[in-house]
Formats: sequence, structure tokens, C-alpha cells
Amino acid sequence: MNKFLALEKKYQKISIFVVFALIISTGYYIGDLTKNKIYGSNIKTGIISDNSQKTIDDSKLLVINIKGAVKNPGIYEFPYESRVNDAIIKAIALENADLLPLNLAMFLKDEQDIYVPYLNVLEEGMEKDDNLVSINNASQNELEAIPGIGPVMAKNIIDQRKKIGRFQTIEDLMNISGIGEKTLEKMRSYMKL
Repeated sequence: MNKFLALEKKYQKISIFVVFALIISTGYYIGDLTKNKIYGSNIKTGIISDNSQKTIDDSKLLVINIKGAVKNPGIYEFPYESRVNDAIIKAIALENADLLPLNLAMFLKDEQDIYVPYLNVLEEGMEKDDNLVSINNASQNELEAIPGIGPVMAKNIIDQRKKIGRFQTIEDLMNISGIGEKTLEKMRSYMKL
């Protein structure tokens, strides 16, 4: 401090100005960093954004049609970001509803049609044949009872069923190694979905 007082008045004023300028510059720099952290950086990222895209109006509702194995089938409205599970809960799934083929985590889309299938219900006019083996529900031993299916192929069918959730058609079995068109035709009369 003594050295500062010993300087001439001219140099004292210059020293005060330099210190003052340093304080302002430092404050401006720190303020700019804080602003970028809070409001985002103005640094160009190389990503081109399309500002002409419409933003989603959260007040607009999705209109969904739910039918099948539900207590209250019909048309429902849901907010954006709703999922198939929300629709099933709202329509109240029946005890014999088969939710396995549905992707309950999928986002709903406007005008979507959701069909909730029934468990082991045959089409109208068909007779139930309890002698057929259900490829969607059969155990390893039950599958092995089908002519042409041994232990390895039965295991492959069960593994594929676990992987895809449920066979939608008997023809889906042809996605399994060792089951071709001719093999499937030999087994077809012994199985059902």
C-alpha cells in the first residue's frame, strides 16, 4: 500500500483504472459462463434444425379405438405421450384377454385401432378340438408328441416363442431352423395357435 501511495497521482489513476477494468472483465466473463450454463450455449454444433416444423400441441388429444377382449370397448381420448398400456387400463381388459402379443409400452398414435385378442378363443363357427397341440402354450413334452418334432425342435419352438412373445400364424414356425414348408404341412393337422 505504501508503494501505491508513493506513486505519482497520474500512475495511481492508471493503476485504479486497470484494476477496475480487470474486475469488470472478470465479472463479465463469469456472468457469460453462467448464462451459457443456464440458457444453453450459443456455440454452433453443426446440427441444422428445421424451425418450420410444427411443435406438438399438448392440449390436442389422441383419439383411439379399443376393441376385443375389454370390458368397455369404444373410442377414447388420450393426451400425447400416452401408451397402449394406458388404453388397456382405461378400457379394462377382461380375464381372458391375451395381452402377450400387444406392445404395452408403445406410444399411442392418433386414430389408432387397438384390438385386444382373447385367449384360446376360436373363430365363430369353428369347433374346439382339444386333441390339437397349441404351439403358443404347449410344454416341451406336448410339442414332442407332434409327429416330426423331437426334443431339439421342441426346444427351438419354445425358444422362438419366448423371443417373439407369441406365434401369430402356424406359418411362423418356418422361421425356426429345420422347419420348412414340407415339414410344416406334415405337422399342421396336429397343432393350433
